[in-house]
Amino acid sequence: MLRYLFAGLLLVAIVVGAYVGCGPRMAVAGKKMLDQIDGVLGKLNVQLEKVEQAHAKLTKETEAMREKRIGAQYKLERLQEQKKDLEENIASYKKDLGRLRDYMKEASESGTVTINDKEHSVETLEALAQSTLKKLKSAQTTLDTRIKTLTDAYSKSLAVLKSNVDVSKQQLKKLDDQIEEIKAKKSALDAMKEASTIAGTEASISDKFNDLTKDVDDLLTEVDVKIAVESEKVDERLAQSDSDVTLDEILGDDSSADDTISEIDAILGGN
Repeated sequence: MLRYLFAGLLLVAIVVGAYVGCGPRMAVAGKKMLDQIDGVLGKLNVQLEKVEQAHAKLTKETEAMREKRIGAQYKLERLQEQKKDLEENIASYKKDLGRLRDYMKEASESGTVTINDKEHSVETLEALAQSTLKKLKSAQTTLDTRIKTLTDAYSKSLAVLKSNVDVSKQQLKKLDDQIEEIKAKKSALDAMKEASTIAGTEASISDKFNDLTKDVDDLLTEVDVKIAVESEKVDERLAQSDSDVTLDEILGDDSSADDTISEIDAILGGN
């Protein structure tokens, strides 16, 4: 009887000793797992900050390009208004020159011509024709050179800006997705950390952690590459957008010409 009692007590002691010896090993393994999870969480936090900074930079640059696009659109509209005014002025100048040409021919034969009950000499009519020709040439030069050049420049700039803004919006959406993906990985790691604290280092938690760590490493590499590529693209798009043109850069002062009846004929035709 005492022999059986001694054997039972010995078995209990062995079991208790095994359990007590296993406790520290489980604690050490649990601490190692928590440290690993904290390490990966740290990497994710760093990467999240990078992506958020890239997002903020791209948002600012997109807004800058959007403002430039609005500015280019406004300038194009103003150019169209100026073009319309110039075309109306040119038509009016040509009409006046046609009448002046007829009066000058008449005055050349008779010495003077009566217009609205007032006599005008050839010299007076020629001075008026010269002034009108100068206005016509200035308006025509502005229309053919300045307005056309600026319209072409701003139209091209507007097209580039529209394209760049659209591309930037797409990239912002991708960065939003990456931010959400990183946050999802962080949430999964936080859940593992809590489970590891409660349950120790079960094999299932360890396996899931290893799988998630691989996903995180792949994600970090992908994000780094995308940030570098998009940063370079943004710089290129901004460089394309910084091509504003000013009137002074296109033409200097308008040149004058010797205004005669033959010049009027050249402009209006010989009729």
